[in-house]
Amino acid sequence: MDVPTSGRSPLPLDPALSAALDAENPADERDPFVCDTDANVRRLGRVAVRRSHIDDVFALGDACAALTFNAYDAHMSAAYAEKALTAYRRAQQVAETPEDRAAAESAAARFVDWAVATALQFPSRRNISVALWAAALLDGPHASHIVDATLIERMLSIHRDRVTAAERRYQVQTRGELRPSTQVEDATRVDLGIDHLISQDMLPPRNFDSPLSHTAEASPIPPSASSHMASSLDLTPEAHFGRDFGVGEIIEGIGEVMTVRYGGMGVVYLCYDHERGEPAAVKTFQGRFWNNKRAETRFHKEALTWIQLEKHPNIVQARRVHTVGGRPHIVLEHVSGPENLA
Repeated sequence: MDVPTSGRSPLPLDPALSAALDAENPADERDPFVCDTDANVRRLGRVAVRRSHIDDVFALGDACAALTFNAYDAHMSAAYAEKALTAYRRAQQVAETPEDRAAAESAAARFVDWAVATALQFPSRRNISVALWAAALLDGPHASHIVDATLIERMLSIHRDRVTAAERRYQVQTRGELRPSTQVEDATRVDLGIDHLISQDMLPPRNFDSPLSHTAEASPIPPSASSHMASSLDLTPEAHFGRDFGVGEIIEGIGEVMTVRYGGMGVVYLCYDHERGEPAAVKTFQGRFWNNKRAETRFHKEALTWIQLEKHPNIVQARRVHTVGGRPHIVLEHVSGPENLA
């Protein structure tokens, strides 16, 4: 559904106005259209500030209306919806004839009608909110015709459903209320939405050397750093030699296992800490491979190097090393993938 327009075009620029556009005007700093990020809206805004003609204001409303919906991501803009209605309201105020005033009121009403229809066609929380906001800004004789109680209730119902669904996803992500799967999934890539959880440890055991191990050996951790990291190791006597944790089991000091993923030589647990109220991803060796001293040493070096890394937006943060049954577990922050976004 194409956005409706008033069909009014601004008058051509005369030489005097063209020169005035290049000069500063005190009103430019306060006008929302002159300060807009869109070049066309800025130009039309500067014209409207320097020339009092209703067609300039109509053109401003049409330009902002056209920018209200982004077809690329199906998102509506509350800012441009408000600016479109602001321009049409200005047109009502500067109108000198009943016909111009009626045209401005009609343009605003048709724009809100389009906004509501677009929001119902692409019913995201954002779009529904923009349509409700536009309806609230609408004034004049068309308001009762366009924004009836049934339509408002329909949009509110959709918005409530979207909010409820988002809250459920949030509970699943942060409180572990999703019933854990009874089946442990086997995947070459550890599917936790964190590509950085997959290191050379997760590849088939054809070669125990990895770029990270060479880096760690070439740049050994200073004794002071090693001492600091040693203080973060939680030693627990729980006997888990030779076997891995299963869904529903408690890893002491970490939390309840919600999901288990295997890949290569490694295993990653998605856990939920009921005391802290937060999820965590835990990486370690599979129990059947934990009998190689060289691999054990390399794993320790990787863990310590990972924890020392500075915070980076593209690298998941390692929090600490937690030892269970003699086997080190790297405890990492859990970052949900795009499929869990609201």
